[in-house]
Amino acid sequence: HISFEDDHIAIDRGTLRIADSRINAIGDIRGWRCVPRSQAVVESPSLDLALLIPEGERSPVRGAMEAISGNAKLAATASVKHARYRGVPFDEVQATVNGADGVLVVDPITGRTGTGTLAGQARIALPQGKPASVETSLHLQGIAVEPVFQAFGIKEPPFTGVLKLDGAISGNGNDPRGTARTLNGNVRVVVEKGYFQRLSATAKVVRLLDLPRLLAGKAEVSEKGMPFDCMSGRVVVKNGIAEIQDYRLDSQIMKMTAAGTYDIPNDRYNMVMVVTPFGSYESILQSIPLFGKLFAGEREGFSTAFFEVKGPLTDPQVTWQPIKSVGSGLTGLAQLAFDVMKNFILLPKEVIAPSEKASKSPCSAQ
Repeated sequence: HISFEDDHIAIDRGTLRIADSRINAIGDIRGWRCVPRSQAVVESPSLDLALLIPEGERSPVRGAMEAISGNAKLAATASVKHARYRGVPFDEVQATVNGADGVLVVDPITGRTGTGTLAGQARIALPQGKPASVETSLHLQGIAVEPVFQAFGIKEPPFTGVLKLDGAISGNGNDPRGTARTLNGNVRVVVEKGYFQRLSATAKVVRLLDLPRLLAGKAEVSEKGMPFDCMSGRVVVKNGIAEIQDYRLDSQIMKMTAAGTYDIPNDRYNMVMVVTPFGSYESILQSIPLFGKLFAGEREGFSTAFFEVKGPLTDPQVTWQPIKSVGSGLTGLAQLAFDVMKNFILLPKEVIAPSEKASKSPCSAQ
């Protein structure tokens, strides 16, 4: 229901249906003869977020988004009871949206998925007839990692677990080289109580070390992968190249660190992993011939194995690096990964075994 009075348009009730999504709105538009100023309250019982997020250059409602943010000023609140994106469900999504001069600012946006929560902000530039550019910050807490991979089109995630993520990332869809080459950001990632799948780099390390045979009947490890307590690291993205920093993996079987890069547009790892048998089965694993000893400064040496990781995210090639060749000149990625390992396993006792009052999270020491 729409009513007009001079330069004021009141929308008492409006409904838009696209496929099985429905959007309801009330609001008004003032000054429509000059620079329209719009206020709106938007709600949806069910919404496919793919309508708003383009698969290619433009989303199905991009024209409307350009119109309301280009020649008008917009202030709106939005709530979606049930949303989905590429099959991933979200609930109770709330957002505040302001738009002017071809830019939409969404701040804040909150929601739930499963037992986890999300919160963030976004600035979306919408040039007429051209792909959007986006700057966003995001906080995810307690979310299963598999749906996150699914939302990015990765059908076989390299690992499972419960995700915590904090960071910011930006990209420009208007670049002729493609959006992936314009990605920049800084993200801290922590995953608790997960499992590395068969094709992941870590699962391949497990097979190279022959752990399924050595630990048969003693630990939950097989040709298909390995469980872990905590995985953490920082990812710094510059022009589509993700640098992996301070990567640490803690499990009952071994500890692992890594350093290197992931080329996002070309889906290529270039990384070195360092593994040491510092878990519950250390005495058994010490006998594996792939392990050797390097000395950590003045500290006693510890058993270590180095692996080179190259290739695509979901099925990389993993190659053992002999300790003699690595130890003769520890440089580059191997040095970075080994330095992280030294810090990891030589932590003060009170950090490795925190007091009873400390957090019970398996990632509390990281």
